[in-house]
Amino acid sequence: LSGIIEDLLDLSRVQTGKLDYKYKITSLTPSLELIQKTFEQVASEKNINVTLNIQDNLPDVYADSHRIEQIISNLVTNALKFTPKGGKIEISANVVNDSEIDKNLLVMPICKPSGNYIKVSVKDTGIGIKKEAIPKIFEKFSQIENSLTRNIGGVGLGLSITKQLLDAHLGAIT
Repeated sequence: LSGIIEDLLDLSRVQTGKLDYKYKITSLTPSLELIQKTFEQVASEKNINVTLNIQDNLPDVYADSHRIEQIISNLVTNALKFTPKGGKIEISANVVNDSEIDKNLLVMPICKPSGNYIKVSVKDTGIGIKKEAIPKIFEKFSQIENSLTRNIGGVGLGLSITKQLLDAHLGAIT
């Protein structure tokens, strides 16, 4: 219940422009390592293996590390919800050039993609999402209806918040 309340408060703060960001030059590596360690216990209870694959010498970014952790945590939480027992989740980060980004898959298009980006991925062996349903999952209180989502629950705020936090970091999601 407290998580739902915190999500509602964050959503309200984001929409009113009152969410505090503490941007600074930072490495993503400690945040990604923290997220892996944070979710290891929950994942092991479902016999899910969570791995971390970070490119060596990943460049620093100008970001709010707490909000980046919130973004990745939301994605890993969803991966854990929809990955069956014995499944796998991989969190990875590497540098990609704009030419390697499939612009057709971007839910939030980058204004003028050029240069290099850090791509952070959360891949899982879960049920997946139908392509036509992807834009809907980023709307407030939206969930894809099927028997599994009804059993798992949630209120449909995590990905909406994730999208808005990414927008504040000039990021994109696919």
